[in-house]
This record gives sequence, structure tokens and C-alpha cells, in this order.
Amino acid sequence: MISQNERIEYFGEFINKTADKQVRKHEEKAKELLEREINSIETELSLKLESRLKFETERILAASNKELSALENDEKLRIAQKRDEIRDNVMDAVAEKLKAFVSGSGYEDFLRRQLESLSAELGECIIFCREADEPLVLRLSSENPLVLAVKPSDEIVLGGLFARSKDSEKAAYDTLDRRLEKCREDFLSIIPLK
Repeated sequence: MISQNERIEYFGEFINKTADKQVRKHEEKAKELLEREINSIETELSLKLESRLKFETERILAASNKELSALENDEKLRIAQKRDEIRDNVMDAVAEKLKAFVSGSGYEDFLRRQLESLSAELGECIIFCREADEPLVLRLSSENPLVLAVKPSDEIVLGGLFARSKDSEKAAYDTLDRRLEKCREDFLSIIPLK
């Protein structure tokens, strides 16, 4: 089975190779167009002044550069759209795996470790969880004297916990929703546009 990082690397390499290939193709096309136009103008204007030849050459270069720039911009847009599509597909797959994890047997141990970690970090605290997790978190928190209360939160959709210190001056978030969002943000830095 291919790991998430291998998938990301593969898609990054694929996007970069495709972009490089398209840019080279468009550069070659622009060069061919430029050479054709220059040869045609040189033959036609051989009897005219050198300044006229220079003017036409510069005009053609500008037009070719404009066309190449437009082609490059179109290709960058296409790559960005493909990268976003890949990111969305990967993140959707990760979200499905997280939903499966929350339904599985390891989720209780995960919540227990989170309770220990959050209460160790904040001391006496109030724990927030999904409404569906509240009975489980209440049971698990009964073993932890630093947990003062357990409250449901609409902010948590996938699962996990967040906590606020007794005086509400500190908070610690360790929800699956936040982790997934962080992965979504990091995805763009892993597969940048080139």
C-alpha cells in the first residue's frame, strides 16, 4: 500500500514533469514561430532599411513573448487547478479514514491519551468533545482528577478533544478536524507551483 507521503511525492513529481513538458513544448512552438516570422521578414525586407527590420523583429519578439506568457499562465492555472483537485481528493480520503478510525476500537485509547496530554499541559481544565463522544469522554475523564468538566462542542465534527484551563486563559486544541485542516494547509507547501 502506498503511503500518503509517497502519494504526495508522486503527484508532486507528476505535476512538475507535466508542467516542465508543457512549458518546453510551448517554448519550442514560440521559437519555431519566431524563426518562421523572422525568415519571412528578412526575405521581404532585404531591400529596406535596417531600422525597419529592427522594428519588425522587436514587434514579433514582443508578440511571441506575449503569446508564450499567455500560454505559461494558462498552464500554471491548469496545474493549480489539478493540484487543488488532487489535494481535495487526498483530504477527502483522509477524512473518510478518520471517520472509520473514530468508529473503530482504537479511538477510545486515542481519547484517553488526549485527555492525559491535555490535562498534563493545562492542569485543571474543561474538556470539549463531540456530542457523540461525551459519554465515552465522561467515563474516561472520571479516571483523571485534573478534568473538571466535559462539555460537547459543535466545533468538533470528526473527533478528538480540545481543552481550556480552569481560568480560561489557556487552551489546547487536538481535534482531528484541526489536524486535517493543518494537513490541507501543509499540502500546498509540499506540492508548490513551479
